[in-house]
Amino acid sequence: MEARARFLPLAGLTALFLALAGGAGYFAWLNWGNALLSGIALTAAASMALLGVLFARRALLRPVMVRIDAAGIYMKRLDTTIPWDAIARVERVMALGNRVLSIVPNDGHHAVLAERPVMMTMAASERIGLPALVIDLSSTDGRAADVFAAVRDTGRVEVIDRT
Repeated sequence: MEARARFLPLAGLTALFLALAGGAGYFAWLNWGNALLSGIALTAAASMALLGVLFARRALLRPVMVRIDAAGIYMKRLDTTIPWDAIARVERVMALGNRVLSIVPNDGHHAVLAERPVMMTMAASERIGLPALVIDLSSTDGRAADVFAAVRDTGRVEVIDRT
């Protein structure tokens, strides 16, 4: 099961940044006599155009953001796969008014859980009142119910619905 990046929000951001680049370029053209203003505007135009191209690339490629497979749970924002032997259970819980999926790590220390991005994410999540590892589907085309069912169907870990 895979959840990919949503197309429409990325396409909207692409259009926004390209429009801002065009506006900044037009402003630079209007103020060509003032080197400072035109330089700032051209820098802004180039930055906005670059961001627009990056969002367009991501919208067209629609990378996999979350994947459930035999290896474990892949999360793009962590750029890693949490293997099944590092997971005690997956829970559907209410956190900060939203229904989210939480990965509860095993008590044993697994090498993946000691990686810097994972440790920083766990610490930041706990600081703001979220479970340690949250499967974020907000920017994907996936649904929490589908991911929850995919984890349950693997039979690798316990799944609990606490909502």
